[in-house]
Amino acid sequence: MTVLALAAVPEPPPRREHASRSEYESWVRSTFPGARGTVSSRLFFYKRFVERWPDLEEWFAAPLLVRLDLGADAAAGPGMRRGTSHEAGSYLAYLALTHDMPMDADWVLARNFDSLFHPRVAPALGVDLDLLNTLDQRQQQLGYRSGRSALTWGVARLVLWKGDPDITAITHQDLVSFSEEIRRWSLLPEAAVIRAAHIHSTRRVHEPPVLVSQFEKASLSRLHSLHVLMFNTGQISEPPFHGLKTRELWREELTPADTPPAVAAPVNRWLAGRLQSTDRAESVRNARDAFRYFLRWLGQSHPEMANLAELTRSHVESCLSHLHQRINQRAAILPREQSVGMDRRPSPASPRPLGPAETCHAVAPLHPQGRAGSVHAVHRRTGRPASTGCPAPLALEWSPPRRDRPAGP
Repeated sequence: MTVLALAAVPEPPPRREHASRSEYESWVRSTFPGARGTVSSRLFFYKRFVERWPDLEEWFAAPLLVRLDLGADAAAGPGMRRGTSHEAGSYLAYLALTHDMPMDADWVLARNFDSLFHPRVAPALGVDLDLLNTLDQRQQQLGYRSGRSALTWGVARLVLWKGDPDITAITHQDLVSFSEEIRRWSLLPEAAVIRAAHIHSTRRVHEPPVLVSQFEKASLSRLHSLHVLMFNTGQISEPPFHGLKTRELWREELTPADTPPAVAAPVNRWLAGRLQSTDRAESVRNARDAFRYFLRWLGQSHPEMANLAELTRSHVESCLSHLHQRINQRAAILPREQSVGMDRRPSPASPRPLGPAETCHAVAPLHPQGRAGSVHAVHRRTGRPASTGCPAPLALEWSPPRRDRPAGP
């Protein structure tokens, strides 16, 4: 008998089937006693969905936009939409949480689930509302002011994606895997259409691709907040780091990947030496970030440089001039006549360049490396370090003489 014959054959996943009408009707009537309108509408949506998709596997295999009742022109339509699949969302949530039927991340991230935590619906689906309220209170104690919606957003999608209503069963691996699903979903060609369909055209101020980027950032932020919360309650033992990445990752990427080896080697050696010293990790990381910015600029402005022995002080001064002229949109302010009576908020219409203090602060972590002599060839040739405490002559504006001192001739 061969080894292949002894190998266990994996069982195929169980076939996904509809719930019977009697089962679903019994659940709806017990969940909404006396609410005739709610009962009739939910049963109507169930009947219409089952008639349209008698084989549930075909619905899961259908294109995402079809499963969401979205056409190619959905970006120009209103935010609220109707359709066989869309209005059967409550029935599909019932299947996911009562029949152990995990939903795919594409569908979960493309919909809203506002009714999942209704006081009548949640207990009937097995969701612990008391635990959710406890998490919400703890969230407020930690200083999160985004409200309950950020908490319910993550919990609703995770339990549906797992097909398990138990909030305490959410693990660190679930958060990491779902964050990867969010990034993958944001790259789908249908994502722009879906996000535009969530916002009414009269309130839409950004193009669909921008809406997708905003959704990805907001979703990862909500997932990170949930990680922080569950770490503080003891449910997850792994410490939370922004982006669900360990902070050790930056130690493995000290310089950009496209940096020439001869240029990256002394920088990697110097930063690795600081990591083994008594320097604080935050200080080493600041130096690493400054070096990565400088090396990226060096690769774009001087791609011919293959070794740090070719680095001169003029290169550093050119980088500082680039930083000084770089437009800082966050530091932009409104003109004085436009800011009277209102908050001085950033405005892209009136940006200003980085000031001298900001420019020096951006490259300050480079100074110890220049003094340490990792570029001795520069020192021997020029007699001056490439980077010092005052590395560049910044442009100074003329200031009038002080009144207590006579003006010069």
